Amino acid sequence: MDLMAGIVTQLTDQRTTREAEQAKMGEGMVGHMMQHMQMGPESMALCPMMRGMGGMKKEMAGMAKNLDAPKGPPKGQK
Repeated sequence: MDLMAGIVTQLTDQRTTREAEQAKMGEGMVGHMMQHMQMGPESMALCPMMRGMGGMKKEMAGMAKNLDAPKGPPKGQK
């Protein structure tokens, strides 16, 4: 039983560490993308991080344009 408890404890510790690292990385990525949003979608095409993402460049540029689009009711609604 002690061996099993030790294994479960170790797995739990590893998972907690991994989740903390993922959260930190996610926060960094959000901050990085916000900088691109402020600089404009063109800045994403020049970003070294985006070079390896292939088709993601166009998708991210489209998302940036959607964020800049005027807000209002969906088409056909008043």
